[in-house]
Amino acid sequence: MCGDDGVAAIQGRRGRGRENGVGAMVCLRADVDACKPGSDKKGHNYPSREHILATLAEMPLKPTAIVGSGSAGIHAYWFFHKPEPIEDVASLRRLKDTSRRWQSLLRHKLGSDAAGKAYDMDSTFDLARVLRPPGTPNKKHGNMVEIIELRPENKCDIIDVECYLVQADCLAEMQEELTELKNMPPTPAGEKTADSPEVRAMVK
Repeated sequence: MCGDDGVAAIQGRRGRGRENGVGAMVCLRADVDACKPGSDKKGHNYPSREHILATLAEMPLKPTAIVGSGSAGIHAYWFFHKPEPIEDVASLRRLKDTSRRWQSLLRHKLGSDAAGKAYDMDSTFDLARVLRPPGTPNKKHGNMVEIIELRPENKCDIIDVECYLVQADCLAEMQEELTELKNMPPTPAGEKTADSPEVRAMVK
């Protein structure tokens, strides 16, 4: 069941569920708030809904479902072909870390505004969290949660996600090494530099 605020209610009790009560992971998800003039009094730097949708289209795996959160924001889901069981603490930690890293990748791809300030995105990678289901009201804003796009053909496997995350980590490391090389003092003739073909080939 779900409470009015969209968090899990376990064994008939209202309130927030706990990760030790989760038996399987059926999808990755992200809750991305969007800017709406006058709606945010805390100074968050949220992107526009259009920017969020464009960023989701650039993710290495396309969402299975995109849902309007009942405000200006977006809920994105990447459903698996079959549930990924949580059998022990090790599997829970692995799946939670995958969820965290996938959201970090999305946050990175959201980028920054024209002034260079990174866009904000809430962390919702804990496995017990349940986002507001479509067809229920967002009582904070008075609107219904509605499906924007549903593409079952975009279902994936957890191994696909983990492979993309490994590739992203490797690319980030190589880009960091390249930056360090560029900041190094000039080297004697014949030695490899950041502009040498061998180094450039590493980051392609």
